[in-house]
Amino acid sequence: LITDSGALTFSNTSVETLNIAAKLAAYGVDRYTIIQKLFKEIRREVFQLKLRVLSRAEFLADGKCGLIVFKQSDFAATGTTDLDTEGMINNIVNIEGVSLAIAASERDDMNSYQVSVRAKDGVNAAAFAEKFGGGGHICASGLRLLKGGEEGLNELRTAAEEFLSAQDK
Repeated sequence: LITDSGALTFSNTSVETLNIAAKLAAYGVDRYTIIQKLFKEIRREVFQLKLRVLSRAEFLADGKCGLIVFKQSDFAATGTTDLDTEGMINNIVNIEGVSLAIAASERDDMNSYQVSVRAKDGVNAAAFAEKFGGGGHICASGLRLLKGGEEGLNELRTAAEEFLSAQDK
């Protein structure tokens, strides 16, 4: 309930979901601890990963697209895994002017990426993901990019530029 609704902040959070949350609150559910553990508290290693990755964030399409890349070397240096990337894409999609956020996580084989896509302001994340055989929802989608290294990232960059350029027309 909390994760799927972004702590009840997503625009598609239904009245039914809010009613369920109200009932849970009436039963005395400890909302503070749940929110703290799920959304706010992170391990130091995850903080170090976040610093590394966000410091390399790229902005494309006149700032409408933000791209972050998690490399295997980042995981090794910080003692983290791809499981520790959860939610970091929100740091990018929440930036003013960014309507498409892409987080590419290099797989163990270093020949592919697992890619998360977030969108806002009328941009369709699922439509972008479908260009690579992925899918999902308008605001959140994913895909597997079967090219590694800079070749794969350049393909993502080009696709994002073209996708957002077509949105402007």
